[in-house]
Amino acid sequence: MASLDFYAIEQDISDVLEFVLTETDCKIFESYSEYDKELREFKSISEVIGAYDSKSVGTFLLDLWSPSVSSKVVIKKIVLDPRKCNGATHRFTIEGWGLMQLYFGRIQNDEIEHSHYGHNSEKRARNWESTYLDELGSVNDWNWELLKKISGKIQYHIRKRLAVSKVSSRPILKTAFEKHSKGCRFKYFSFDDEL
Repeated sequence: MASLDFYAIEQDISDVLEFVLTETDCKIFESYSEYDKELREFKSISEVIGAYDSKSVGTFLLDLWSPSVSSKVVIKKIVLDPRKCNGATHRFTIEGWGLMQLYFGRIQNDEIEHSHYGHNSEKRARNWESTYLDELGSVNDWNWELLKKISGKIQYHIRKRLAVSKVSSRPILKTAFEKHSKGCRFKYFSFDDEL
């Protein structure tokens, strides 16, 4: 699985999204719809930022889909228990073997949460294909070489063009670095390795 953890807030997020929207053919979707609503495709940076800002807590989850890599994506309805979800009965998610995940963290309690970019490898998808064939179709429906090329461009842009520093192996983008220099800490996966 190709993945990259990094630190990005505010303008950094817009910079990542601008590259995705202008330099790739990726379409940007929310990973999960709001309760009882359709899944949203975001067609502009302002649409994404508006949704990010309105969700004031937790990681903001996006999925990137490149139609040139495959047309085989699935919008799946998830049935909810209204007793546990404030009366909501359903929500939607997008699924596909070669979707790319782009998750943006936040600043909470003077800690900058990490952001994440990643996707399945062909090998990992093939290991799970028999389990999810009926839901997701064949792994062969995805152009894995093209996915690697697009993914490489996105990762290179984050690592080499947008990053101004790094902590451990995680690139730090400009605005996150500026917040860190004013006293915010970087939050890691583990409590043991926080700065």
